[in-house]
Amino acid sequence: MFLGTDSCHSVCRPVAQRGPTRGGISVYVAERLSQFVKVWRVAADNSYVWLHLPHVNVNGCEMYLCVCCVAPRSSTVNADSCPYDALQLDIVEAQNAGGCIVVCGDMNARTAELDDYIRLADLQDYLDVPDEGAYLSAYIPKRTNCDKSLPGSGTWGCELLELCRSTELLIANGRTPGDIKGEYTFTSPRGQSTIDYFIVSAEHLSSVADMKVLRDAQFCNLSCDVPHDGQKLDHFPLQLDLACTISTSSTNARSSPSQPSTCPQFKYVESQADTYQQCLTAELLMHLVPLLTGTIDVDTVVAILIMSMTEAAQQTLPRKQKRSVQSSFPRNPWFDAECKAAKKVKNRVYYSNASDQEKQIAVQCFHAVTDRVKKAWLEKRAAELCEMASKDPSVFGGHSTLRSTTFAQWNWQPSLKLSEP
Repeated sequence: MFLGTDSCHSVCRPVAQRGPTRGGISVYVAERLSQFVKVWRVAADNSYVWLHLPHVNVNGCEMYLCVCCVAPRSSTVNADSCPYDALQLDIVEAQNAGGCIVVCGDMNARTAELDDYIRLADLQDYLDVPDEGAYLSAYIPKRTNCDKSLPGSGTWGCELLELCRSTELLIANGRTPGDIKGEYTFTSPRGQSTIDYFIVSAEHLSSVADMKVLRDAQFCNLSCDVPHDGQKLDHFPLQLDLACTISTSSTNARSSPSQPSTCPQFKYVESQADTYQQCLTAELLMHLVPLLTGTIDVDTVVAILIMSMTEAAQQTLPRKQKRSVQSSFPRNPWFDAECKAAKKVKNRVYYSNASDQEKQIAVQCFHAVTDRVKKAWLEKRAAELCEMASKDPSVFGGHSTLRSTTFAQWNWQPSLKLSEP
């Protein structure tokens, strides 16, 4: 795992009861970032290392990164315990602290394209749930995988999928930009498989900007067909780009779901009541129901309820606009349907989980449209006034005849130029 090239955190796998001991974990961190990275926890069998990045903020949550190297299921290292049991307890603890969870590495698990989340149909015997087909894709993108082999007794596939369902984590492979096919991550003379993953908290999956499986031989020569130091290595590197902010302040206050910085307000629309209820049910099933089987405190329940209601409202109800002095005056006459459509697009991006750069581009595009429409309206209005003045100058109270150049020759320079099709 590479976060840079200067400092390193590493552990080795315990000595096996039989056969050679192989495998371990090394995390390289750039020196300029080392002060922001702390080792939070190490597994008893050294199968994973947790890093806490308190100054790395993903949608208001501190980042917890877990780097794994899980031994094969047949290894004697796992003779006494399942590594995924301890990993699940750590994930729940990090989630209770309000963290953004990212798990990555060699999981030795084949998952095919099986669900890594709980479907509503699985809960129909216990809850009155709506049909999920109409809006499930709006919450969880479909996952694809080049490796179609179902998880069997030889890998940890079933355990990994159950871990995701129990902790609200989603596999990034095969459902994020850069890896929409779910490329193979492991190759050997016997074939190829997908056993290396990036796994992210469900609510932060939209922050994944890009994920790649670096199959090109130039990346560390990790290809079965390219010898490296006399051996043919088998795992391909994985790269994840995550939208986040880094705060260098030592007094950075923790932002958690239980302490939201702002409380958005929405306007109740009676016609959207059923749709809101369906969205709220889906949010609770995704975020709250999986945690009810374990130990959960009241503060966490309240935080999840607030977050679920807010998410459901954002998708179904319009925001309540604050009254201002300007809103008491008539709307600008040039603000037409095209401007309204541009404003709607800008608001949809600005109030979503988009990055700051995407929000800035949306605002610039909105101003480009309004500037162009306003310019055209003023030019048209100037021509109308000139025509009126030429026909009857008295309507301007005896002033001299207006010239078209007074308005039409202004030097308009919109901040962003959009190419017309």
